[in-house]
Amino acid sequence: MDLFTRADLHALMHPTGTHCVSICLPTHRTGREIREDSLRCKNLLSQAEEQLQAIGLRSPAAREIVKPAWELHRDELFWRNQSDGLAMFLAPGQFKFFRVPLALDEMLIVNQRFHLKALLPLLQNDGQFYLLAVSQKQVRFFTGTHYSISRIETDALPGSLRDALNIDEYVQSLQQHGHTTMGVGPSGAREAIHHGQGGSDLASRKNDELREFFRRIDDGLAEFFEDDKAPLVFAGVEYLFPLFREACSYRHLVQTPIRGNPDLLSEQDLHDRAWQA
Repeated sequence: MDLFTRADLHALMHPTGTHCVSICLPTHRTGREIREDSLRCKNLLSQAEEQLQAIGLRSPAAREIVKPAWELHRDELFWRNQSDGLAMFLAPGQFKFFRVPLALDEMLIVNQRFHLKALLPLLQNDGQFYLLAVSQKQVRFFTGTHYSISRIETDALPGSLRDALNIDEYVQSLQQHGHTTMGVGPSGAREAIHHGQGGSDLASRKNDELREFFRRIDDGLAEFFEDDKAPLVFAGVEYLFPLFREACSYRHLVQTPIRGNPDLLSEQDLHDRAWQA
């Protein structure tokens, strides 16, 4: 998944030349259709060269504009990591592509400007959302629409709670200090001792470490959001959300998280619950 931002929109609205190629096609995430996607792209790139020549470019100049897309086309790993649609934009000295969670119609337009209309739904706040899924094993960041969800690969986020903290020790501490004791309240009723409420020094320290961990995540997310207003949904076990909410600087965090271990949910389940949040 490649995030399409307002900054990308602004850059593509001001191309580096007057020979602009816009290509869109539907793609598939798995199955034999992946090979068909590659073949469809190949045909569109060939047609793009032909149309550039038809409007007056010589063959070497037309080939030079399309060259970066041909290089990407030959990357087998690229075709094994698709979303629902692929958009490419080429001009002299300029090449951008986006794998997006939209089933795009096949399109090839050669003009003086890029044709960007197909990607605009990704910037409509009522149709796009973000999802942060945090578990012991992994931290995952997604973008979604009403139709689907796609993971955003980034090195800006920590890998997992387990890597960042001694999370097993922390969970054990929570269990040890979640037991009930007699005679704590004024009525002598049984009361549970939880971390942050008289728990051990270990639990308190882990609480502080989790806050720092989520601050690191918040820093990593900030580069994506800019002036975005799309909602952000958090998925994770219940005790994590208040700590993330405290650290999160994004103003459009949804206040109802997806509770539980997100690793136990499929991407479709995550999408459905996030859309309902």
